[in-house]
Amino acid sequence: MEGAIIFRALQQELASAPRDLITLEFGAGAGYQGEWLGRLGRCVLSDVYIDKDLRLGNAACVLACDVTEAPFRSNSFDLIFSNHVVEHLIDPAKSFRELQRIGREGCLYAFAVPTSTWLILSIPAQYWDKLRDVFTMVLAQNSSSSGDALSVQMSAIDGPGNGTHSFLSRILPHGHGCYPSFVECFRAFRAATWRRYFRRHGFALVGEHPVLSYAPAAWPIIPTNRTLARIGLCSSLLFLLRKRAT
Repeated sequence: MEGAIIFRALQQELASAPRDLITLEFGAGAGYQGEWLGRLGRCVLSDVYIDKDLRLGNAACVLACDVTEAPFRSNSFDLIFSNHVVEHLIDPAKSFRELQRIGREGCLYAFAVPTSTWLILSIPAQYWDKLRDVFTMVLAQNSSSSGDALSVQMSAIDGPGNGTHSFLSRILPHGHGCYPSFVECFRAFRAATWRRYFRRHGFALVGEHPVLSYAPAAWPIIPTNRTLARIGLCSSLLFLLRKRAT
């Protein structure tokens, strides 16, 4: 469903573009969108490592690379796409400079990103994981007469830092990607913040499409649907961008 929705939005925006587009998807993961992107023309899938379960689909080729040092010539692509990858970019300024370098004049950049709605819907799944960690600790304690296993488990969950911070990290929800703080992440994932984010990195906004509403699969408190997305409560938002004129 997600791929079809994104494909239709891209088709509409690229209606007047050449038929044989050259597309790059970075952070392709298992290649779920490759089948749809391949219908638009030649498609290159890339990621920092190649998923063993990668679905090649209609993709022309697959390449392991880091987007901050893209091994492509300048002006190579008509469409550059990513699906829930942007929030993981450690150096977005360098990444976007590279993406703008390898995109042709008039290249369409299509970035699907998570929203603050998705973050809120992830809370039950987060607490499910926390409870599972506690259950694992209890089992480890019961199976060890010395209690060493419990110490190992507590250390793994607490991590470095003071005890208060570690305790709060166990009971409070966390963020996602490069935003470990829930509050920081919530602000970063708002639609208005994403718009400012892309403008700050040299893009002009040409389209914005709500994709779907859903919760993480670990605890799907709502079914995947378009109804809520259409009224503004979307979990995934597709931004269509072009390089801003300088």
